[in-house]
Amino acid sequence: MSLIIGGHRGSGCTDSPHAQALLRPLGQQKPPENTLESIALAIKNGAKLIEVDVVQTADNQLVVTHSNRLSEHVFRAENLGFVADYTYAQLKRFPVGAEGTAEGTHTMPLLSEVLDLCKNILLNIEIKDVKGTPTAKFSANHPPLVDLLAAAVSDHSGALIVSSFSTWDLEAMRDRLPHIPRGQLFDTLHSHPRPIYAEDCLDKSAYMPFTVDSILAALTRADIQYAHPCIDSMNAEVVAKCAEFNLGINTWALNEVLPEDNFQALADAVTLCREHSVQLGIITDYVPEMLALLPRLSVSTALESGLGGWAEGLDL
Repeated sequence: MSLIIGGHRGSGCTDSPHAQALLRPLGQQKPPENTLESIALAIKNGAKLIEVDVVQTADNQLVVTHSNRLSEHVFRAENLGFVADYTYAQLKRFPVGAEGTAEGTHTMPLLSEVLDLCKNILLNIEIKDVKGTPTAKFSANHPPLVDLLAAAVSDHSGALIVSSFSTWDLEAMRDRLPHIPRGQLFDTLHSHPRPIYAEDCLDKSAYMPFTVDSILAALTRADIQYAHPCIDSMNAEVVAKCAEFNLGINTWALNEVLPEDNFQALADAVTLCREHSVQLGIITDYVPEMLALLPRLSVSTALESGLGGWAEGLDL
């Protein structure tokens, strides 16, 4: 098997209260998440995969930001509303990042700028769309985000994965650009699936738990190549099913803690994927700390290339 370390939103989440509480004792100064500076730092620190999020603007541009709700990511935002309500020119006036970390110097990048920066690295683009807001997913005179995304990445020379919690979005991307690999995001194990979009969605898409049934549903509908589960939901049964269908796994952690504090879950994930010969990516807020932890996870530090589009990885 092989393993790569990916940078979550570039060099990691910085905007949530949880992330700020973790960074403060470390004395770390990170650029705001999902900015060109954050991505460049992750690459410099050794990430072989970069994960970012895309949202659609009022003038049908694609910007890289985690949430449509501006108050979650804009410096001293107060009640600004939603990304989808502004043109890109208007959004460029808003400094992004949490107070005390952004210093008002960073702005929301266009997806095209991120694509230019990531020509030589594997880029995972997550479709965030308008989840959790009153903005309609499908509006008159506005093309769907998947149409804009397909047009934006059609000529990209680097390696890509398009991911989403919404199987509908992945199905739509398969129809538009079937050669771009797709990754189905899976939530932790909830008793009741949580809805992703409101009633304006074409189907009843929901956050799906990482189960065999969910994998089969995503395979049937969207012909996925990757499973992207929360690390807490990985188990032998679902990893074996991924192996059966030759799916790579890119795992992530909800409210991530330092890798040292999540050692057992990481070790279990590596062991499961090694046993089933499944390619593993770990998308983390802490790239240098994760790379430093690899020897204790019994991961060789020798780089291995030629992984069939996976990009450079580590031989386990």
